[in-house]
Amino acid sequence: MNEASATSPKFTGRSLTGSRVCISMYFFLFGFTFASWASRIPAIQQQLHLTDPELGAVLLSMPVGSFIALPFSGYFTAKLGSRKIALFSGVVYCVLLAGIGLAQNTWLLSCLLFFFGAAGNMLNIAINTQAIALEKSYDKTIISSFHGMWSVAGLVAASLGTVFIAKAFPVSGHFILTGGASLVFFFVCASWLVSENNSTFEKRPIFAKPDKALWGLGIIAFCSLICQGAMFDWSGVYFKKVVECEPAY
Repeated sequence: MNEASATSPKFTGRSLTGSRVCISMYFFLFGFTFASWASRIPAIQQQLHLTDPELGAVLLSMPVGSFIALPFSGYFTAKLGSRKIALFSGVVYCVLLAGIGLAQNTWLLSCLLFFFGAAGNMLNIAINTQAIALEKSYDKTIISSFHGMWSVAGLVAASLGTVFIAKAFPVSGHFILTGGASLVFFFVCASWLVSENNSTFEKRPIFAKPDKALWGLGIIAFCSLICQGAMFDWSGVYFKKVVECEPAY
């Protein structure tokens, strides 16, 4: 038996399908939680009486948290296993969403968004590691289906957010309900996540100079994330302030 087969997870037909469904659910919950936050940014800006420059400064906290957490996320995922990190970061992500809805001042909101970004980065790396580990048991590429679930979740969360906005439902209640429901499913699906063998973990530096081949991909990813971030963060504000859309009852 070669080294790859010795360390790969073993599945029966039922557990293989169950793991795929539950990993897909983790992607869905990640996207659903994030898009729920994005759908209520205009309401949060109004509640805290933030100008656009002030809102921009507050929103910067999340990508800063994500950026700082990036090397640590990979390190701890490799050392402790993506299963543990996925559950831990998923739980923290849901709790922070509820906290964001309850934030009553700019500094607290910025602090919560910083850790929200950090937890989201850890969750992102962990569930993608899970997807790659599961894909090894298939004879085809399936990782795009997981990413598709993230996008579907964004549409569902945006639609639900529209309903809450139309009903003048408070942001705090929206986020507590969303975070609480997502928290339950994170726990329910955890037992079906892929268990990894971390006995071969090699201790490597957390910070390392990237390979030259990664610079081009990094620049492309950076530009893509700028576009995605601008869309999520400011599209709601644009429709509210520039287009002046009114909630449909």
